[in-house]
Amino acid sequence: MLTVTVVLFLMLFIKSMRFFILFILTFFSVASYAEVFTYEGYIEKVEVHADNWKEYNENDIGILSIWMEGMPKSCNDTNGYNRTVIRSSHNLYDSVLSVVLAAKLANKKVKLTYLDTCNTRFRAWDFGYISLVE
Repeated sequence: MLTVTVVLFLMLFIKSMRFFILFILTFFSVASYAEVFTYEGYIEKVEVHADNWKEYNENDIGILSIWMEGMPKSCNDTNGYNRTVIRSSHNLYDSVLSVVLAAKLANKKVKLTYLDTCNTRFRAWDFGYISLVE
C-alpha cells in the first residue's frame, strides 16, 4: 500500500512540476522580431550569383543582390553595402527577380522593405518585400 501511495504522490508531483515549468517558460519567453525598414528609389544594380561563387557547384544556393543608390549601408556598418539580398531557396525568389529586372529595365521606382538583419549575406540587408511604385 505504501508503494502505491508513493507512486501516486510522485505522479502528481511530476505532473504539477511540468505545469509549473511550462508556466515559467511561457512567462519569461519573449518574442523577438527584426525591425523592418522601407526604402523607395531606383534599382542601381542587380547581381545574381552562387552563395559560394568562388567554387562551381550546381547544388549551391543562388543569391540575388538588389543594389539601390542612397539606401542606408547594411547593418549600420560604414563598410556595408547599399544592397538587399534574397536566396534562391526563398519562395518569392522568382517573383522578386522578375519585379527587380522589370523595374531596372523600365527605370521604374520601387519600394523595397528589408529587415534590420544581415543573416543571408555578409554586409547585405535581409529581404522583406518589394513593390513597384510607378
